[in-house]
Amino acid sequence: MSITVEKLTKQFVAGEMPACREVSFSAPTGAITSLLGPSGSGKTTALRLIAGLETPNGGRVRFLEEDVTHVPVQKRGVGFVFQGYALFEHLTVRRNIAFGMEMQRASKGEIQTRVEELLELVQLGGYGTRYPQELSGGQRQRVAFARALATRPKVLLLDEPFGALDARVRLELREWLHQLHDKMPLTTILVTHDQEEALELSQRVVVMHQGRVEQVGTPLEIYDHPATAFVASFIGNPSVLKGQVQDGRASAGPVHVDAPAGASDGTTVHAFVRPHEIKLRRLDDPTACSATRAEVARLTRIGSFVKAELKLPSGETMTVHLSHEDQAALGLKAGELVCVDLVGAKVFAGDYAI
Repeated sequence: MSITVEKLTKQFVAGEMPACREVSFSAPTGAITSLLGPSGSGKTTALRLIAGLETPNGGRVRFLEEDVTHVPVQKRGVGFVFQGYALFEHLTVRRNIAFGMEMQRASKGEIQTRVEELLELVQLGGYGTRYPQELSGGQRQRVAFARALATRPKVLLLDEPFGALDARVRLELREWLHQLHDKMPLTTILVTHDQEEALELSQRVVVMHQGRVEQVGTPLEIYDHPATAFVASFIGNPSVLKGQVQDGRASAGPVHVDAPAGASDGTTVHAFVRPHEIKLRRLDDPTACSATRAEVARLTRIGSFVKAELKLPSGETMTVHLSHEDQAALGLKAGELVCVDLVGAKVFAGDYAI
């Protein structure tokens, strides 16, 4: 069951910027497609329009070839998982999972068989008689998944399903969702602002910003080939350097590359440099330092790596991630000058906004 969204628009208040502005993308059959973007980018509104929980001002939603734009939510065949679980506290786990099937007036035998099957699928066999308040956050979210799957939906829609959980549980549930999707490859749309989550879980990513789609592609395409300055700024936690085009070359700090297509001399450019795309050398390195020099402003150990904050002659800052081995070999200290070499950067002309 593929999903196609065509120029979907939603404006809640006349005269204000629409929450979604001509949003178009497709979600392939049996794949996880992520709607990724910062808060206020329109991704949850797009999901609610697909579910039928909101009515669009324009555009269409199709499941396969069927236009479901004006089909009521209860007839679209969608399963929905929310960030806040939305479980019934007064019902047991078993009754929570069975709720949708009971509303559909399924037989008791069918409900019992399906519920026990799903309890095993979400690794909660033996928890059926417990109440939500007796479960951990991760267990509650798995109950929410089981409830969404109970009615055998055509598509599964996930609205920040791990947003209320701590970091360790989020990682565990991401791995669990991988395994669940391998067993049940349901067409799924996941809303998230967590780029690591989107890049790890998805086969397709839709990056949204200010109600519009900025780029659609595979996780590798989004990461390696950002189509816009916003995507380059949002993915990979880069340092941002401002510069100009001169004699057909774009220069911004240590970045010196051919100017972007159509950029004339004097055009403002922004270079986006990710922490792993920067290499450092000591000034006393036998290789002459013809590269840009920078001051080590701060060194911070963060788990498996060392974060080095550099101050360029222009006053701009860059962040570098070093392995403990590289830091030990370099012997860097705050206040020292180092040579900065780049192994990659993404350069775009013009201004941009987060």
